[in-house]
Amino acid sequence: MADAEGGRTSAAAAAAAQVLEGFLRVLGPDHPRTLIVRSNLARLRGELGDVAAAMAETAEIAKDCLRVLGPAHPDTLAVQSNLVYWQSENGDVAEAVAVYRQLAEDVARI
Repeated sequence: MADAEGGRTSAAAAAAAQVLEGFLRVLGPDHPRTLIVRSNLARLRGELGDVAAAMAETAEIAKDCLRVLGPAHPDTLAVQSNLVYWQSENGDVAEAVAVYRQLAEDVARI
């Protein structure tokens, strides 16, 4: 997502949406790479100002990562960390703290 780094977040989001469409078609919704692209697209939407959508999408992706990859997978942990960020950005601090505590427990177990 080099476009996002150059300040062209909107173009990066459009490109990520196209990549996601292809990954969904070729790899399916549960493929680990598809999950990563979904997470990247959610982040870009948040950077574009739609924090509520970024939070909602990241929450769904976190559930899918738990189901597909398991709780100890690095991508699952990364997406859960992203969820904490978007929850706090959206003003849902209590939920962010709860998810962060669970994430810290999961990391300590690993």
